[in-house]
Amino acid sequence: MSVLSVLIGIGIYTYSSSLSRARDQRRKSDLASIASALESYRANDINGSYPNTTYIGLCTALVPNYMQKLPWDPSGSNPCVPGGTGQTYTYVPTCVNSICNTYVLSTTLESTNTSYSVNQNGEITYLSPLQRPIQMVKKNQDLAYTFF
Repeated sequence: MSVLSVLIGIGIYTYSSSLSRARDQRRKSDLASIASALESYRANDINGSYPNTTYIGLCTALVPNYMQKLPWDPSGSNPCVPGGTGQTYTYVPTCVNSICNTYVLSTTLESTNTSYSVNQNGEITYLSPLQRPIQMVKKNQDLAYTFF
């Protein structure tokens, strides 16, 4: 009986881990989709600027012209409707005189409890829970830099 309990416990843990990794993949894919929409927005903006808003503000800045709907974290709800809780994705633009030339999109990965960020150059950064860089991946390069 105890062997069966151990096997069931291992099975539940494995299943739970695979679900959290799948949600993390969706989070990464969501941020890539948002980044693509932000590039389209900037290309059409008269000043070549990214939206000067928060993540929730992207509901009106990007939808419906650049995205059909704004993605939200798999563990949250639609941030574009009243009462929505899409707060686990963040969008932080850097603006001078209301012209935003850079941004960072970020989320926390559930399976590793690390911060995952992507910027306007497509650079991806992973930060430990202590906000120490773990890895930075340059866009269009196979090389990854690891920090300790």
